[in-house]
Order: sequence, then C-alpha cells, then structure tokens
Amino acid sequence: MLARGDAEPVRVGFVVSRSVGHAVVRNTVKRRLRHLMANRVSAVEAVQPATSVVVRANPAAAAADFRALARDLDACLDKLGRRSDRSSGAAPASSR
Repeated sequence: MLARGDAEPVRVGFVVSRSVGHAVVRNTVKRRLRHLMANRVSAVEAVQPATSVVVRANPAAAAADFRALARDLDACLDKLGRRSDRSSGAAPASSR
C-alpha cells in the first residue's frame, strides 16, 4: 500500500496475466508499473485517499519501454481525473 501523508492509504493493485509473457517478463512489468505508480500517487489529484486503483497490463506492456509505460499510465490517470470531476459535479479542467 502506498500512503499519502496521514490520510487513508491509496491501494494499488496490478493485473499482469500470462498473456503478457513468462514470469520474468510479468515481474519486470509489475516492478516498472509499481515504481511509476509510487511516484504518481502523491502527485495525482484524481487519486483521493482511501481509493483502490487497479492497473491491468496488456500484452504490449512486455515490449514497451519505461517511457512508454509512463506515458500510458499518465493517460489512464488523466482519464481517471476527468471521470472523477464529472462524478463529483466539478467543472472540467479546461473551463476553469
């Protein structure tokens, strides 16, 4: 679990199936995603305390380099932020 200050921890889980590759490849993808997510949980406003986030890796993640995984993860977290804004009734970021 990754904690942000004194607030309830944000729980992050990773789903990396056999379709991604053999065990070494799957573990490499999980380690990369875990490192990327640890750096982003405290910085991303969309991830509120006590939130559970599940990251599912597609088979393309096995061939992706670190920058590509970071870019894809950022895109997913941006989508999460937009959904969070809509569900909370807040105005979209572009109209603020």
